[in-house]
Order: sequence, then C-alpha cells, then structure tokens
Amino acid sequence: MRCNQWPHLRLGAVASVKGGKRLPKGELLKTEATPHPYIRVRDIGPNRRLSVNDGFEYVSRAVQQQIQRYTVRAGDVIISIVGSIGLLAVIDLSLDGANLTENCAKIVDLDSVDGDFLYYYLSSDLGQDEIRKRTVGAVQAKLPLKNIADIPIPCPPLPEQRAIAAMLSCLDDKIELNNRMNKTLEEMAQALFKSWFVDFDPVKAKMEGREPAGMDAETAALFPDEFEDSELGPIPKGWPCLTFGDVVKRCTLRTGSELMPVLSAVKTGELVQSDEYFSKRVYSNDTAKYIIVEPLDFAYNPARINIGSIGINRTGSAGCVSPVYVVFRARDTYQNYLDLLIRQDRLRSEIASRSSGSVRQTLDFVAFAGIRVAVPEFSVVDRFNSELGALRATTRGLQEETESLSTIRDTLLPKLMSGEIRVPEAEDILEEVL
Repeated sequence: MRCNQWPHLRLGAVASVKGGKRLPKGELLKTEATPHPYIRVRDIGPNRRLSVNDGFEYVSRAVQQQIQRYTVRAGDVIISIVGSIGLLAVIDLSLDGANLTENCAKIVDLDSVDGDFLYYYLSSDLGQDEIRKRTVGAVQAKLPLKNIADIPIPCPPLPEQRAIAAMLSCLDDKIELNNRMNKTLEEMAQALFKSWFVDFDPVKAKMEGREPAGMDAETAALFPDEFEDSELGPIPKGWPCLTFGDVVKRCTLRTGSELMPVLSAVKTGELVQSDEYFSKRVYSNDTAKYIIVEPLDFAYNPARINIGSIGINRTGSAGCVSPVYVVFRARDTYQNYLDLLIRQDRLRSEIASRSSGSVRQTLDFVAFAGIRVAVPEFSVVDRFNSELGALRATTRGLQEETESLSTIRDTLLPKLMSGEIRVPEAEDILEEVL
C-alpha cells in the first residue's frame, strides 16, 4: 500500500495539542540546577531526543507550583511555534516533568500514531511544508495550536510506522554517537594542549623525578626539566617570553579583481563561508577591497571581539574578509599552537583587558600583538602537531561518515514518509551504501 492509499487524519484526531506557559511576571530562570528544568526554543537541538544538558535553566519550586500544569512527559513530541517555527524533539526520560515555554507546544495523548514516526513526519519536507502553510503573522510569525491540530498526518498501520521510525532512528543514533565521539576527541585535544602548554605538566613531572603521564620517553626528552622566571611567572627554561607580534605578521593583501568566498569569524574559533553559515547575505556586493585569508591564516573583527572570535581558516582554500577585519599569519608550524592558545582563559582575559571602548569593545592589531606568551621550542610544537593530527584525522573520518549518514537519512526520510519506498526496499538501499 502506497502513501496515497494510506488514510490521512488530522493531527487533532489522533493526538492532543497543548501549549506551554510563560514564567509568572517578575520571575527569572535560574542557572543553578533544580528539579524543575524549563524548556525553551533554544534548547531544541538537532537530535531527536531532547535530554537535560548544561545549557538548561531552571525554575524554583515556588514557580513550579504555579505552572505545574504545563509540564511534559517522556515520549511527548514538542514543536516550536514562535520565531524559529517547526523545530521538533521527543522528550527524553531525563526531562519527564519539565516545564515548557509558551513558545512551544506539546503533542500528547497519541492514538493510532507512533511518537517517533510523528516526529520524523513533521521533520520531513512534507511535514515542514504543512507547518509553513499554517504559520501566520507578518511581524512575528506564529503557529497557532489549532493550526497544528489541522495538519494532515499519514497513518499507515502502526507496525509500519514503527518500522519506519526504527530505521530512521538507527541512522540518527549513529550520527549522535559520532557527534559525541567528536566532542570527546576535541576535549582530548584541549586537555593535551592545556597539559603541555598551560600547566606545563611534563616539566613538573621531570622536576619531581617521575615520567610524564601518558608520554613516551622520546617526547618527554623534548621538555626542559626546570622552570625559569619571566614576566608571565615561571615558564619552562629555554622557552622565550615573546609577544604575539614576534610570532605572527599582519596580512593586508586585497582581493582586487579576484573572486573568492567571503569568510566570517564565529564563536567556535573558526572562519566559515558566509554564504553557507548565514541565511542572508552579510557582506558587500563589491569585495575588491576585501583582505585575502590564506589557509591557516587568522582573522577577527576588531569591533566585534567582545561577541565574536578570532577565527582560523580551516576551509582548505583561500577566502577573504571585510576590510574592517584584522588578518594575520602565524609562524610556520605554530598555527595549531596559536589557535588553541587563544582559547585559553588567560588569553581571553588578556584580550578583554586590552580591548578599548565603553560601548563596543575593539582590539586593534597593535594591542593584540603586544600580548606576551611563552613560546615553546619548535620540536615540542612539532610533536604536539603530530599528536593533534592523529586526533583530528579520526575526527575527520567520523565527520565524513556522519555527512554520509545524514545524506542517506535525508534521502530516505521523505520517500519513506510518502510511501514511495517501503522499509524492505530502504533496508536494501542501506545494505548497498553502508
């Protein structure tokens, strides 16, 4: 039976759609954890299951008692209905009993429809089209609850729904696992950098007459076995205390008539292609005066250093940035060292202290170049690059696999939902590509 033979029912006929609740007047959310998380639109991420995480904020017990009718239960499907409309998630057990913002709705009391199937249908192009049709408001877009209830839902037999959801969930679970593994790998890279170049653990270990933890003898031999005083305090002996200006140089070459992608610095510490990152054009039509950023060059907007970031170009090809940006190049081999050093708390504090302006902070290149750092020996940085390269290679492999899985999922999703292909056919496709 194909989709055009499946019965289509109004969502309101197979489920109840209920709203969330705004906080009582004068009440604020708390960053410290309480037993009562408060789910907002910004908490809905790319994963199917929404579980409690470090980004959540909470309400007090007193507030909870006032809005306790507007809670969610494990398995409920939630959807954003104001602003970023159509974001979806299935509530995890860790959020059972959490409060829901008025900018989201919950779909509960499901009858004849599987929760995960409903999530995938509403997430598909077919479902999103239905959501867009029912969105109202010229100034502030909104999706009324009654309009959600009017969305037609294909209702194949429940076993078919569950089989479809199980297949898509399997792909999503692998994608989520890869993302968690990549997060762990990045944390390992950050921890390794901090150990070697911030805490100087290998030097401390050698001073105490023990082998540095997790380090072979050849690598340990690259580190000095004592400290010396400097303007920064004790640093490994032989590592000069230099300014950034000693290890980087400013780049000012303009694009002229050459066309190349425009880059923007984002908070993750990357330079991204603006056309791919932003939903609308954020740069000038005329880029002749834009500054060229070669691979592994750095760039930042001096007027947005308080809310932006110093980004490194890891796109693999040259790009350009607005002429208001500062672009600089690190000494060869020291690019990774500088990239990770800039993210450390001491450097962030130093950058903040050197920024000027009471309304909007700025950091010009002269001020940036004056920051002092302990510069490791070339051999140590080169060995760190090898360690980091192994971690990043694993990360790239997982990213490539994730991209492939995402493409497969996004291809199968509308076809399974429309009935163009059935689960056994999709399983054959998966066997061929995986």
